[in-house]
Amino acid sequence: MKLTGQAKALFEKWYLLLIRKERKDYDRFSDEQILRKFYRLLPSQRWGVLQDFADSLEVELKVFVDHRHGTYIAVVKHQNVEVDHPTRQEARTAAIEKLNQIINEK
Repeated sequence: MKLTGQAKALFEKWYLLLIRKERKDYDRFSDEQILRKFYRLLPSQRWGVLQDFADSLEVELKVFVDHRHGTYIAVVKHQNVEVDHPTRQEARTAAIEKLNQIINEK
């Protein structure tokens, strides 16, 4: 569940501005330290932050449970992509990969 290229650069700029605004106690940390802290978060914690980032770009990322089939559906509301995955984490990863693709293709 990683962003690359332009998507990573945009995310990191957005995240640093957010952290600097919201967490006054982080003023003693360098940008590199703050980013390392983010990348060490659990995948579920990173997912929530990445959803907020996507929202800021007017791209909606969601993962739903399909109880009928016992799968998870990754939904990226920008290109109306829906794909079934066997686990929640795989669905999240697929959604982030699609977000990465959307940003890097611009």
